[in-house]
Amino acid sequence: MRKVLLVSGDSFTDPFNRSASHPLLDCSWPKWPELLAEKLDMDCINLGRSGTGNNYIYSSLRDFILKHPKKYNGKTYTPIHNDRIGLIIAGWSQGFRTDWQFGKYGRWRHERMPIKKDGDILGWLHESLNYYLDFQTLCNSEALKFMHVQMIPMYIEYIRGLPPTEQQIIYDGLDREKDSVSYSGDKAKVLKEIEKIYDDYDPLIDNCLFWKNESLNISLFGEWPNHYVISEADNHPNAGGHELIAQTLFKHYEKTYS
Repeated sequence: MRKVLLVSGDSFTDPFNRSASHPLLDCSWPKWPELLAEKLDMDCINLGRSGTGNNYIYSSLRDFILKHPKKYNGKTYTPIHNDRIGLIIAGWSQGFRTDWQFGKYGRWRHERMPIKKDGDILGWLHESLNYYLDFQTLCNSEALKFMHVQMIPMYIEYIRGLPPTEQQIIYDGLDREKDSVSYSGDKAKVLKEIEKIYDDYDPLIDNCLFWKNESLNISLFGEWPNHYVISEADNHPNAGGHELIAQTLFKHYEKTYS
């Protein structure tokens, strides 16, 4: 029986992600989880959703791991048991995004800016890295192979000045530079404090691809715009970008688990 590649993440992972900047563009090219599953000879289950933060990414994986293997009268009543999971990848997002559940079915909603979120960037960083740690601890407890991947920068956009979303630029007429939200604190001081936080977690987090101030999109693709993204208006991976991501994660998997 073929193993399963289980992934979650934001728009860089979402199998149905569309370009807000180019709404008529056909973005149905294979995304990296599908491409990676083919390289690993696994089936793919992709829980990624555009706009999500790290709460959703961790929670969606946790719920799948803990709820799907439950048994009823000694028999599994769901099709995927943990012994079929060959690899789990958390494609982590920005630390300041907010996720919350509502209603009896626990549907998820997401907020890019921390409008409904108390705290500061240091607290949000602690929160996200605790999701890293909880995800890793859960995988280890279930004897599951896993990888952390920082898909997009955790915090640096918030410190530099957070630009409007593609939707706000296209539909609300906001300007990427003029309408960026500036960080009001001491940037040099907070960056040093962020570095200390990462140093505290460094001995605790294993098998993390891109760490501290690194991220996959910048480390692999280079500064935007580049040949691996949709356009100068949309920095999401194009077909070539998704293939490069899949190749990179496959090499990391072989190095780590072969």
